[in-house]
Amino acid sequence: SDPKLIKFMRELHEKKSQAMAGKTWTTEVYDENKVDMAAPKMRPKPPAPSPSRLVFFSWWFEEGVKKYIELRYDMVGKIFQIIL
Repeated sequence: SDPKLIKFMRELHEKKSQAMAGKTWTTEVYDENKVDMAAPKMRPKPPAPSPSRLVFFSWWFEEGVKKYIELRYDMVGKIFQIIL
């Protein structure tokens, strides 16, 4: 009835047809009407780097005085340090 609405609906239908004709997604529908839901093939994540040194830093109050401690462990040399 409204020419603008008819034109809009026609353009919408044409855009949908063009999008369906040039589909770029990876999900495929097979003859048995089953959908392939497998994840897309991607490169594996690189392994996380192994740490060579672990450091822990903390503080606390003792008798109104703020005390600090730092613990270090060198995994290569197997050296443990405590710094007060």
